[in-house]
Amino acid sequence: MNRQDQQAIDDLFQHLNQSAAQAGPRDPEAEARIQRHLQRDPPGLVYQMAQTLVGQQAVLRQLRTQLADSQQQL
Repeated sequence: MNRQDQQAIDDLFQHLNQSAAQAGPRDPEAEARIQRHLQRDPPGLVYQMAQTLVGQQAVLRQLRTQLADSQQQL
């Protein structure tokens, strides 16, 4: 893992912590369902979720940059 990968993971968890601090009450049914999946599904599920989110954030950053470039050309 390189420094950029480390930063992407750290940024993800910083974002999640900020979102959790600002979020309203949790849906108990949804939380219970998530917990059931985490308990019964294969190990490494949280790792895979984090990797997926990091990848999605990278795509969003790229799309935002493209959109900003397109808007400047108008």
